[in-house]
Amino acid sequence: MPAQKLLEQILATDSFYCLFLAKGDVKKQRFFTSLDELVDAGTQMNTRGFDTYFGVSSFKGRGKRTAANVDTIGTIVLDLDVGQAEHKYDTKRQALSALKDLTAKLKLPRPLVVDSGRGLHAYWVLDTLASRAEWLPVTKHFKVKLSELGFLHDKNVPADAARVMRLPGTVNSRNGEECKLLVSESEPVSLASFAEAIGFDKDAEDRKRSLFDGMHQSDELFALNRRMQGNKDASFKRILMRTKAGDGCQQLWGIFRNQEDTDENMWRAGL
Repeated sequence: MPAQKLLEQILATDSFYCLFLAKGDVKKQRFFTSLDELVDAGTQMNTRGFDTYFGVSSFKGRGKRTAANVDTIGTIVLDLDVGQAEHKYDTKRQALSALKDLTAKLKLPRPLVVDSGRGLHAYWVLDTLASRAEWLPVTKHFKVKLSELGFLHDKNVPADAARVMRLPGTVNSRNGEECKLLVSESEPVSLASFAEAIGFDKDAEDRKRSLFDGMHQSDELFALNRRMQGNKDASFKRILMRTKAGDGCQQLWGIFRNQEDTDENMWRAGL
């Protein structure tokens, strides 16, 4: 079946999988530990008029379909919409052509491609399952890269690890078209190779984040210093208590809680 062909390439084994169902105002969500059971349930519910979607990640357990519950993810996804809107393609043929051009330009392997009934979904298969923490910086940069290239797509999709996508083999209730797997084979790509292809430099991003964090900490300490110097009624104890309650300087609270590991320069800054 086309659904299993897709899901087995992008989801972990022995995990929890999410099925999302929608029919008018009715929304349902179920978790399964078997892909066959998910596909069977989705196909059955589709015959009862529900639009059927699957979670693109494997989850830690049953419950909520949230980023916090994501266990691993084995794909990077794009959603190319077709219709009469500025961010959409005029036809599926045009969308497919744009996807081919993008793949060639970035020198990425051909992705799996699904005809959703009202557009195309592209899935790059990762050769190793990734954690959300590993996957998210790359997909965020991918969104930036696509914007630079002027590539039309649903910008909510690429960096959403809890995203659901339409299940192949089911019918799209909006127009009665079947969701079909058009390209069923794809050469897996490593997350590192994908990152390199889109120009993502993890070390540079880490340095940038470290610099930003340092600037944020300096701003907090500067504000604390102004408060202590400009308010005669201020006291270290009062400020520390406010910080503990969440209304103060979190950097100062970190110094207080980690006194033995705090170096001299940080102590001077805090004081």
